[in-house]
Amino acid sequence: MKSKAKFIFFTGDKKIELIQEASALRVDGKIYCIDIFRNSSGACTITNGNKTFRLYCKKVSETEYDIWIKHHVLRLTVEDQKTTLINKYKKNVNFGALNTSVKAPMPGLITRIEVKIGEIVQPGQGLLVLEAMKMENEIRSSSNCIIKEIKVSDRMTVEKDQELFIIESLNSNLSNHGN
Repeated sequence: MKSKAKFIFFTGDKKIELIQEASALRVDGKIYCIDIFRNSSGACTITNGNKTFRLYCKKVSETEYDIWIKHHVLRLTVEDQKTTLINKYKKNVNFGALNTSVKAPMPGLITRIEVKIGEIVQPGQGLLVLEAMKMENEIRSSSNCIIKEIKVSDRMTVEKDQELFIIESLNSNLSNHGN
């Protein structure tokens, strides 16, 4: 059985469906036989027939990427099948305000707190920097939320699963208010 991966990309208001098959990509129903060569810096070379495209891909957050191609930058939001299904059901449910605890993913030292109590943060926005094993790890928000309480301070040592913040999730009606 051939392995398939299906993704939905959003750029602005445009939605693109991509299905990756063994040796081809199906983009919005059109099949492309391509070769992709990647290096460790994020640069890619894509060949489709006699056309070659060079691009650079940078991960912005867990679901967003900036793609540089032909002197243009394109911001892509990626959804896999699981995320698409979750978002479909999330739109039909009004959770209202929900307080959540953000916990340390590993033991380490808080080197920088990037938010303040009462601040509204967006998905992917940095909350704090945690140094672990001589590496700085930025802890980022996974949703639209308000910082309700900060449980740590700069230069504080934390243990794995220690509470860092209490946040209040914003419901989808508030986060989509501008649409």
